[in-house]
Amino acid sequence: MQSVLAQAQHIIVHETRISSGTPWHIYIAAIAATVVAIVGWYVVHRTSQGRDLKNWRRTTLLEAVSALVESSIARRDQITTANGLYDRFTIPMGFEVPNEARESYRKMTAARYQIQICVADKVLEFADQIIMLHTTSDTSIERLKRSYMSPRPGKVSRNMTDNQIVEDEKLAEINLAQLNHYHDQIIRELQVEIGLRKVHETTT
Repeated sequence: MQSVLAQAQHIIVHETRISSGTPWHIYIAAIAATVVAIVGWYVVHRTSQGRDLKNWRRTTLLEAVSALVESSIARRDQITTANGLYDRFTIPMGFEVPNEARESYRKMTAARYQIQICVADKVLEFADQIIMLHTTSDTSIERLKRSYMSPRPGKVSRNMTDNQIVEDEKLAEINLAQLNHYHDQIIRELQVEIGLRKVHETTT
């Protein structure tokens, strides 16, 4: 494109050196050539920018959703491995969410912001659903920790009812079927956004 502009500039310089007797149509032709070159450069430049932006968006969305789903699976595995199935008598007073699980949560949050930047609302909707499950899990773990009261050797004292404990255990663990459902949904919406699917498909 630079060569086209250079040629146009050469035409102008060349034509201005022509004697005053040069017909006007030659000057007009030179100006027209310059305008065409400039417009052509502008169109090509804008088209190239649009294509680059579209490719960046596709790549960013693909990487962000992949990172979010991978981190979501990792965090669930990490908290499950760290504490079995959250049996009501196995969470000690000093139990902490593993650092690996906290890092996975951080990665999910970072991926969520990348999706938001790309303005992919349907993808973002399911990203929020996934992160909400993990946020609820973390909150439930904290409640289970705080439910212990002055534990003594051989005795467990809790400030929650059995039903409350069971419910928080389920929330802490995260329902795998529900989590997988949201993983499937966010992947479907990603496929729509990057052009692999033509319509939004949801499952019940």
